Amino acid sequence: MPTQKSLAPSFALKVLAPSVAAVSGIALLLLYIVNGIFEETNRLDSAYSEKLASAAVETLRRSLDSIIYDNAVWDDAAVNAGTAVDTKWADGTWGYSSELDVYDTVFVVNPEGSTAYAARHGKHEAGLTAKDELGPELDVMMGTLAKSAESEPVASGIVLIDGKPSAVSAARIAYAGEGKTDTADGLNYLFFAKTIDESTLDGLAKRYVVDELSFNHHELGPRDGVIAITSPSGAAVGTLTWKSRSPGDIVRQKFGYVVTMTLVMFLFLIAVLLYMSWKGFKDANDSRLKAEAASLRDDLTGLANRREMLAALSSGVVAARDKKESLSLIYADLDGFKEVNDSYGHEVGDMLLKAAAAGFAYLGEDANVIARLGGDEFAMMFTGPAATERSRNVAQRMIAFFDEPMIFDGRVTSVSVSAGIVDLEDDDADVEEIIRRADVAMYKAKSEGRNRANVYHKSFDFKRDENRHIAMQLREHIAHGNLTVVYQPIVDSRTRRIKGVEALVRWPKDAPIRYTPDVFIPVAEEFGLIEDLGLFVLREACRQAAQWDDIFVAVNVSPIQFMNPSFG
Repeated sequence: MPTQKSLAPSFALKVLAPSVAAVSGIALLLLYIVNGIFEETNRLDSAYSEKLASAAVETLRRSLDSIIYDNAVWDDAAVNAGTAVDTKWADGTWGYSSELDVYDTVFVVNPEGSTAYAARHGKHEAGLTAKDELGPELDVMMGTLAKSAESEPVASGIVLIDGKPSAVSAARIAYAGEGKTDTADGLNYLFFAKTIDESTLDGLAKRYVVDELSFNHHELGPRDGVIAITSPSGAAVGTLTWKSRSPGDIVRQKFGYVVTMTLVMFLFLIAVLLYMSWKGFKDANDSRLKAEAASLRDDLTGLANRREMLAALSSGVVAARDKKESLSLIYADLDGFKEVNDSYGHEVGDMLLKAAAAGFAYLGEDANVIARLGGDEFAMMFTGPAATERSRNVAQRMIAFFDEPMIFDGRVTSVSVSAGIVDLEDDDADVEEIIRRADVAMYKAKSEGRNRANVYHKSFDFKRDENRHIAMQLREHIAHGNLTVVYQPIVDSRTRRIKGVEALVRWPKDAPIRYTPDVFIPVAEEFGLIEDLGLFVLREACRQAAQWDDIFVAVNVSPIQFMNPSFG
């Protein structure tokens, strides 16, 4: 059972630590889940934005693919630019359109890779070559078209032109009508390029709802809001970046305080529950301690009870033997208490016990423990170098405490104390044996006339057994009226006439062993038979006296009988 000192560690180990661990786990789990929701929202939005950005670039490329296919697979184009380029026709058809927003650069390249026609921003530029502008991407795209002209009639990609990203699409010029015998192998290639500038990116951003879409020449590595762009040859062109909307962060900023407050309220509730648990734990422990203390105290007198005395005596014996110290035990009984209790009632008897307990507690204030063992029996234990001397001294003072009668509610009570004292010896006597020896010494004091103290001696055990045997026979003889009453004459010395007789009780004549009055009367006093014996003698004497008119009959009365308030 936890004591007050060990209560906090016990509570911390049994309740607080598991609760804190559980609450911490739950709180961390909730934070992980909530934060995971926010992060997952950001991740999903980032993935969606990446798809939108990729779709924007793909849309730009495919729209250019569609335009170049329509312009390349066209009979007029095959006639006017398939082999030799009609510059006037080309200017009016493609050169003019390069000034529009659809594309800004046009190249017509022959199968050998030479530029047959070039225009930029609506103007024919004779010195502009596809080789210079497209570099190695020119051969790659032409090679792609040469290998898969039917399955993939258009080649396209993102290429750096003058350091700026441009969407480039290429197709082989060909006749669109049927019945033409010209093959595509000898016809020129048509290239359209569209510079991806800020206005283009802004248009794509608005169309695809991507914030702050921009091109970066540097490789930024894999992260949110970045797409790496490579040319048809696989060379790094740059990166397409945009601002992540991070809706999870927005929700976190907007509702994060709600989560925080919820968590705080949860922790507060847990703190309240822990406080209530601590209070209940403490109250339960206090109740246990009180119950344990109550189980070790006598309810009536407040002294230690038999249980605590046995525990104290047990530990005292062990300590005394370990330290080779003295230990002495007083075992006291109130002579005449039963008579007081029977005559005046339990209320007066309880008052007498309380008074005795208070007096003994005062007299034995230096005792290790003072206990009421039950009924009218008390015990005191002393340990230490002076234990023997202290026990003798206190025992005599306990006897003297009842020298004068006590008055309770107007009723006079007269009791005495018989005490047995036992000292711890070198033998292996246990607690029960020590108490038995003290009890034997106490009854020895009773048999010797009460109101005295005796120190236990081994010879007491034999005498006690003998007295117990005599008491058993005496009780049986009283019950069956087997005792004999004889009368000793009392003679007037002047007249020499018998004036009266003294009634004297004798052991039955036919008994195997005949005990004399000086033996069995002290036994009767020791074992509580004296009143029954006295009543037997008194009745027999009265019956006999009724037959003698001129003499009196005297009956001896034990002092113990006078202690009974109802006597006489």
